[in-house]
Amino acid sequence: MLLKNLFRIFGYSFYKISRPRNESDILSFQIKRINPDLFIDCGANKGGYYKTIIDSGFNKKIILLEPNINLVSQYLNPIANNNKNVKIYNIGTGNENKRKKFYITDDKNSDLSSFKKKTEFFNQRFYKTTIKNEKMILIKRLDDLLKENKVNKKAKIFLKIDTQGSDMETLIGLDNKIKQVYLIKIELSIIHLYKKSHRHWEILSFLKKNSFEPIYFLNGQRDKLGRLIEYDGYFLRK
Repeated sequence: MLLKNLFRIFGYSFYKISRPRNESDILSFQIKRINPDLFIDCGANKGGYYKTIIDSGFNKKIILLEPNINLVSQYLNPIANNNKNVKIYNIGTGNENKRKKFYITDDKNSDLSSFKKKTEFFNQRFYKTTIKNEKMILIKRLDDLLKENKVNKKAKIFLKIDTQGSDMETLIGLDNKIKQVYLIKIELSIIHLYKKSHRHWEILSFLKKNSFEPIYFLNGQRDKLGRLIEYDGYFLRK
């Protein structure tokens, strides 16, 4: 105990690690270790991951971004009504601020809706869906969103990105603000599911260039032949 107190005087912290084995363990440990000031969810969908981070001990400011107004109205607004730390935006994210056509699909809850059209592979070997509606939705750069919310330049950010094809553009839209991001969860595509999207090697290279290293991967979706199509990864600032 004396040794621990001595090290704490010099700014060192100790954590009991029981070899994290799953996503929940990894997340709980990193939230406790990093102590982020803000969580941003790009592509919040129905808010499923919101519950995950709350269960992992996060209790600070949260920004949920979702371009699908139906999901915002039905699922996200009730979350904000019950948690004063939550702010909801009915927008998409990218590398420029503009209004863009958003393709709403006919799957349950329109979960696969996107600003980008799907490839033939998507419909033939993964999940057949059609566009039932189109709406012009605002896309915003994350660096501008952070300025708009007056986020402190020293604030530590935990970022989740699941934007159905706009993941790289979302990262680029951070610009220098990416230096404030300490933990990222992001969806990575091995095969092009959306037109003009980026594959996992490009995103992995971008993350490495910006001083992130992988700490956990989740097995993702597979096609009808059993080949891996996409997966999720957690990346930590070095």
